Amino acid sequence: MSDTSSSKVSVFFPAGNRVEAGKTEGIVIAGFGAGTVAAAMVPAIKEARAKGIPVVVTAAPAGRIAPWSAVPGSPLEMERIGCIFAHNLTPQKARILLMLAMTRSHEISAIRKYFDN
Repeated sequence: MSDTSSSKVSVFFPAGNRVEAGKTEGIVIAGFGAGTVAAAMVPAIKEARAKGIPVVVTAAPAGRIAPWSAVPGSPLEMERIGCIFAHNLTPQKARILLMLAMTRSHEISAIRKYFDN
């Protein structure tokens, strides 16, 4: 996990899967390939979404996310959970955009608009 001492937006790479209670306001996940995350991370992602924490999924290294299959950790499952896709952004750029969006709103629908444009 990256150093988040100056912000409360975490970047998770597929090896990490923790949500720090009260310390995390947003999560960016660097997915595999077209945006798939490790199946072991799904419970933590569901926990974060249940707490209202925005979760942004990126493709590796960057590119369009394709929600085609419904296997655990697939973009289709992430879409159903309520994750936001950072389509053509790297994890680092998605983190910056999430932090900027959260200066305006913490509502998922409002944050999603920043990533959909």
